[in-house]
Amino acid sequence: MVYRYLLIMIFLLSLPVPAWALTVFEDDFINTTHVDMTKTTAIIDLSDTSVKLPMINTPNAIAMNKYGDGYAVVTKTGIQMYECDDSADSIKQNNIFSCPFITDAIGVAIRQDNLNIWAIRQDGVQYAKFNGSAMADEPALKASGIGAVVSVDAWEGSDKAAVLIKDDEGSAQLKIYNARSGALVNELTQNTTIQDPVAVSIVKGTADLRVATKDTIYYLMYDDFTGNYVEDTAKKITGLSEILSLSSDQSTHAINSKSNAQLYFDNDTGGGKSVSAYSIGTVSEAFAISLKPDSYDQAIVTSSGEVQYWRYDDAQGKMVRDSRMEKTGLQLMGGYMAPKEYWSKIFSTDSDFEEVKLTVTEDIPANTSISYWVSSNGGINFTEVAPGLWCTVPVGKDYVVKAILNTMDDNVTPRILYLKLEATTLNIRDLKVTAIAKNKIGQTLPTNIFPVEAKAGADVVFEVITEGNAETVWADFTTGANVVLTNRQSITDDINVWWGSYIVPVDAVNPSSIGITLTAQKGVKQKHLSVNPFINVRGNIYEVLDLTITK
Repeated sequence: MVYRYLLIMIFLLSLPVPAWALTVFEDDFINTTHVDMTKTTAIIDLSDTSVKLPMINTPNAIAMNKYGDGYAVVTKTGIQMYECDDSADSIKQNNIFSCPFITDAIGVAIRQDNLNIWAIRQDGVQYAKFNGSAMADEPALKASGIGAVVSVDAWEGSDKAAVLIKDDEGSAQLKIYNARSGALVNELTQNTTIQDPVAVSIVKGTADLRVATKDTIYYLMYDDFTGNYVEDTAKKITGLSEILSLSSDQSTHAINSKSNAQLYFDNDTGGGKSVSAYSIGTVSEAFAISLKPDSYDQAIVTSSGEVQYWRYDDAQGKMVRDSRMEKTGLQLMGGYMAPKEYWSKIFSTDSDFEEVKLTVTEDIPANTSISYWVSSNGGINFTEVAPGLWCTVPVGKDYVVKAILNTMDDNVTPRILYLKLEATTLNIRDLKVTAIAKNKIGQTLPTNIFPVEAKAGADVVFEVITEGNAETVWADFTTGANVVLTNRQSITDDINVWWGSYIVPVDAVNPSSIGITLTAQKGVKQKHLSVNPFINVRGNIYEVLDLTITK
């Protein structure tokens, strides 16, 4: 029984003692409490509790012609202009007014009196003018780096356009561009307090604008005196939901969600209401809508690559589809936008740390990637880290986690489902001797006062404390001996007690002294603690007997 008990004890002592560092924060994305939403450009999807790339929003994927039947549509092969061919009684592409050189547009607007085209990119805008034989790709009529572009609309009779930007705070910013004197001029930049903008549309025949969010359509009136826009709150339309696109005329507004398209009319007393007879109603996977000026005709674009064309039928008293004007199989712009970033809020610790470990649960489909970065100074500087490994960072206590999500295939997105940041600093401290064989009378143990006195041949038991999840601890003595310490117990999260035993050489010089250097290691990082002298050798533990053999 004693033998079995000893085996069990030896086995238990040989097991590694678990150790944990300080958890700075962890997030499973059931809410945005730990997310810096002002710096995060990725999407926090609460429906599946993940961080992912945002879909490309294209509220202006289509723009209808005012004069004649036709429309311009944004595709991966360029902006294509389609018009009705009366002789064939069907829609056909008009190559002269198409822009095959703009293959990265996310929106289009038409100057109705000459079919010149305004195109927006994720961070830019371009004006393409007809040069007498084709649409011209003029470098001087391009602007890039203007911000996170959302939507565009163009004035008739002028080379001007309104561009809607979503700023770093998530608010709507208005930019008015004018193509004049052979250059693209930004005539106005105005910040607003409108949050999470979706689309902008010009109130036809005026300088006024409508700006839509997911649930509201704002009316912004141009003030000639100040040259800025001011909100007319009486004309605000509220009570909407999940708006993806807006197209306005003078007093009518076509809007759509993924599953529904409505035409709203302004009320004389303010606000507006949907009129079912002029509304398309139920749709499937629609992401953009356009209202033909001076008409009730509407066109929607669906995720299947289809353009649906709807007209009001007097006989039936409702909107009906006109199959002659429809296109299918288009390679529409869409998919996921990349790269985008996730930022955590700043999480401060009471003490400085120099190592971190990021634990993540992630979904990385083929052709996608996520890189992770940690800042210890509040987001000023970052160090790239590998999940699951302890990584050295500059000493600090104000932690921010950043992740960069990317994809080479705009049909798939990587996802972050969970992350936890831990921090620690490797340290070794509090060496003490707990026992000495044949201890000197009057020498109190345990002690941390050195040197201790021990006889040659004596067993000296000592222990030391480590912080920072040390994986291995050993002692090197000035005699050349090396002792690997055993992890005795975990006091708190990442603090551990290690013990070892050293036998003073029986042939040690008497008197002499012995020094010790303790090393704590985790990965490639080491910390050391040296004490010299650690032991003063005085005497020998073995008694020497002189024997005389006589007969």
